[in-house]
Amino acid sequence: MSKSATLPLIFDLISRATSIAVVSEFLKARGLTSSAGSWADMFTQRIEPALASSQLSMKDLIDLLRSVEEYGRQHIFVFRAPDKGAAEALIDKVRIGQILKTLDLMDLLAEPRQFDMPAKPAFVDIRWAGNPVGSELIIKEVLTRETLEFRGITKNGTTIQRNYETIKERVVNVIRLTSKGDLEIRLASRRGSSRYSDDLKDIAVRLQPFLTLHDFKIVSFAKAKAKLWSDRSALAQKIRFSDLTVSNDEDVSLKAFGKVLTTNVAGSAAAVGSVDSFLASDGYCDSSNIWFLKGSPVPARDIHVVLSGEENEIAVPANCSEVDYEYVLSELKALNV
Repeated sequence: MSKSATLPLIFDLISRATSIAVVSEFLKARGLTSSAGSWADMFTQRIEPALASSQLSMKDLIDLLRSVEEYGRQHIFVFRAPDKGAAEALIDKVRIGQILKTLDLMDLLAEPRQFDMPAKPAFVDIRWAGNPVGSELIIKEVLTRETLEFRGITKNGTTIQRNYETIKERVVNVIRLTSKGDLEIRLASRRGSSRYSDDLKDIAVRLQPFLTLHDFKIVSFAKAKAKLWSDRSALAQKIRFSDLTVSNDEDVSLKAFGKVLTTNVAGSAAAVGSVDSFLASDGYCDSSNIWFLKGSPVPARDIHVVLSGEENEIAVPANCSEVDYEYVLSELKALNV
């Protein structure tokens, strides 16, 4: 695809994944004129002239697209390779090159493919990252997801018909495997509440040329859930609890939650007493709905995180920056030791 044909698509994907303010900050950081009253102005008055004058490159825009659509609005499943040597072998550049040649995807090493809504799941970006560069393998997949949205009821005599509209959306999944053996599978969030076991099984099949998920161990975040609550006083400047569910082996659960989103249940003596009493009787933290509070310099804003579902699952419901995502993940891993 030519540069002239690719540019509008890349910009359209950026505009759907983020806000004008984020793109303005991106331009401002490069010393470029950044204000725009609309997406159309941003494209014709800021992006196109900057490209024409070589103040921006297509690579800059591709990097921006990566940063705004690869972090957040995801359910992240964390795994661990059996040993470091196995992970290093899996991301070996010669091995990956041979796989891509077999799959007719060698061009991805030079430049990602751009798809809006492909007819079937497609790998669109394969790259090495990390510090040093080459210590992480990133695989990006795009697919089209169809969902049904209720549009109302039609009555015709004694017949009642429920009407739904088919909604198509572009879905981005990201896989990261490090030379240390850490594997993240970031699945794009679905609308409404949903479990992701089928999505995980499906992507595991598609990843088989690169890795076999059954060879990896699940990383349970049970310790992190427990420490978030037990160390709540020490973490008070970092963490706010929207709600917390504790359970026991008798299939009994207790939930503490605030009626408004800004409530911190860890600040309620009654809630704390009830939860601690339950935990003292062989209870455990089942799920946590928390916020990592805005810090200096990170995170740049409050980041919503949900620890529920599968034991190795983390949900980040809203888009966030790469820096804030890495901060949240590192904090959870530190608590999980």
